[in-house]
Amino acid sequence: MGIPLVALALRQQQELQPDPLEQYSKMQMLQQKLREGEQDATTKQLELQKARMGLQQVASMNEAYQNALSPSAPNAAPVPQGGMGAGPSAPAATSAPIFDRQKVFSYLANRGQGSLIPGLQKTFSDLDKSAGDVQELKDKHAAAATDYLGGVAAAIKAADYSPTAVGLGLAHVAANGYPQEAEQLRQELAQNPGQLRPFIDAVISRSPKQAQAQKDLAQAGEATASVGKITAEVGKIGAETGKIAAEAPGGSMYSPSDNQLYGLATNPQTANTPQGRLAAAMLQRKQQEKLQLTGAEAGARIAAENSPQAIAGAVNKKKALDAASGAGEQVYATDRSGRTMLMEKSAAINAGYGYTKVGSHQVSEDRQLNNRLADVQQKISQYAQSFQQPLDSHGWFSSSDRSLIAQVIGTDKLKLGAFGAELPVDWANKLGRSSLYANMSPQAQQRVISYFNAREAIQGYQRVLTGSGRSSEKAMELNLDTLPAPIDPESYAGNALKAFKQNLAIAGQGLPVLPGVRSPEEIEQQVNTR
Repeated sequence: MGIPLVALALRQQQELQPDPLEQYSKMQMLQQKLREGEQDATTKQLELQKARMGLQQVASMNEAYQNALSPSAPNAAPVPQGGMGAGPSAPAATSAPIFDRQKVFSYLANRGQGSLIPGLQKTFSDLDKSAGDVQELKDKHAAAATDYLGGVAAAIKAADYSPTAVGLGLAHVAANGYPQEAEQLRQELAQNPGQLRPFIDAVISRSPKQAQAQKDLAQAGEATASVGKITAEVGKIGAETGKIAAEAPGGSMYSPSDNQLYGLATNPQTANTPQGRLAAAMLQRKQQEKLQLTGAEAGARIAAENSPQAIAGAVNKKKALDAASGAGEQVYATDRSGRTMLMEKSAAINAGYGYTKVGSHQVSEDRQLNNRLADVQQKISQYAQSFQQPLDSHGWFSSSDRSLIAQVIGTDKLKLGAFGAELPVDWANKLGRSSLYANMSPQAQQRVISYFNAREAIQGYQRVLTGSGRSSEKAMELNLDTLPAPIDPESYAGNALKAFKQNLAIAGQGLPVLPGVRSPEEIEQQVNTR
């Protein structure tokens, strides 16, 4: 049976017409995708805005940083880079930039933010005070570290540089904040055991506390020796004084000479006095005794009177008489050329020189100044002599003497610890320089040794200039700057050292000439004749 045409058409029309529920579901899906697309676009737009803000913040930060700093001055001290093992491959030292306040204020004013300047001025002042406090703590920390290491080294020296003491000392250093340094030192000393004593002594000398202790010990020894010497001299003078009193007229040992007896016996004023008659009788008796002496007896007596013991007694007697009369005391005498010399008062009077009294303490002070000036003169002359031998190039700049010397005399500090505190570790770096010394030519080694000796002598030169052991760091720095570096051209170094020696001659003009102390001119002549 077939389907009626009307029903068939109706069925086809129903099949072609979309389902309303299906259409609604599709519409809901499209709306959901549209919302998700809008949210994704909003998210991406926010991320873009955030990225733009981040770039603007970075650009503002960089601009503010650049406008707050200025390049350091040409002569500013470099900031050391690298550490204990710094060598040829270590980064070069750089100079710290300067925080330019005026530049900051100009930058804010140009950006229309001048209202911030008064508050920043107070902030900067507070920050400067805090920075000063931090630097003071750094300095104290550095000094304490130097004294601590000096104490460890002194303990090792007290144990006669025993390897066991060295090991224990390095262990103590490692356990108290310096493990890497202690391990490096242990390895260096294991490779170069011959450097143990000079290394320990160098660490002690760099500690102000240990240096003062050594100085106090030396002064105590000198004081003890001086007390013993003074006591002996007092006893000697007392004995001579008693002898002089006994030998005076009326004393138990009174024995006038023939000249004295002759004077009393022949002087008209004393000839008829009891003393004159006694002198004549004694002179006659002595002449008779001499006539009765045999040739052998006379010879024996003459030999006794001229014996070393008799001569020494006469000399001591002369010294006692001079001490009693003041003729033997020391004075500063000025000769006709204007030189001041130390001599006895009697010698100055006999020479017709003007003189002033001087105490033993002043003489000791002047002797120390003379010795210091002589030490400076000798070391400066030796340093000048080292420039007479040119340095070797070895074919390559990296292995040339000048390159090796430049590494040896480089920075002596290592930046360690929290907040960038600087600790003095040149006591470690100098052990690491042994390989550099080994690659130098002999003339380069001598020049470096003479350079360090000359720098050490500058402290004595400062003592001569000021008359005191204290001096400002700036004055010391200026004196050190007058020394040419070992890598400077020989012609320049020769002229610089010649000018320095002229200053030495001027500094020594006011010092007295003392027995046993060579003048700078004598030292210069001796060094040049070697």
